[in-house]
Amino acid sequence: MPDHTGVSDSALVLDDRQMKLLLHRTRKQIIDLLTERPATTSQLAEALESPKGTIGHHCQQLLDAGLIAVVRTRKVRAIDEKYYGRTAPVFVWPTQEAAPPGVSLLNDAITELNEAVVQGNDAGAHLATARYARIPESAAADWAQRLSDLADEFAAQRRSGETTFGVLLGLFPTGRRPLPTDLPDDSDET
Repeated sequence: MPDHTGVSDSALVLDDRQMKLLLHRTRKQIIDLLTERPATTSQLAEALESPKGTIGHHCQQLLDAGLIAVVRTRKVRAIDEKYYGRTAPVFVWPTQEAAPPGVSLLNDAITELNEAVVQGNDAGAHLATARYARIPESAAADWAQRLSDLADEFAAQRRSGETTFGVLLGLFPTGRRPLPTDLPDDSDET
């Protein structure tokens, strides 16, 4: 179980500034890493393969915006080392219109999937699929809830192993047109 001492158990509804900060890939990655457990700037920099100063800058922005907090400190050679944790387990975009474009999420996921394939990362199964169905809006709402529950279940998995896996789920209306329901009578064909 992650150690989030001093962190709220409830969701945080994001304001405009917080939403804008989370559109940046590095800050989003920091927030994702802090889902596992609190971490220091050095630990985050190592995990993200980025300079400590860069990560420190992003952490300060997240801290100032109330997205992360110092959840504990420890003395290391007379210096207080800060451990950062998320201020909430879930961040909520206040309206659908305010949410980041799905394209950004997809581009990040596609980039990571392509990197895994190019590097020959065969740790576990890979799955990429798309399915389409013409269903009523009430059924779509049910599916959205089921997918959300599945994502939450995945994110709540006990952290172990050497590989971080990603899951990308989406449900969206498309511009695809259905086949016409009134088919011509083919009895006149010869």
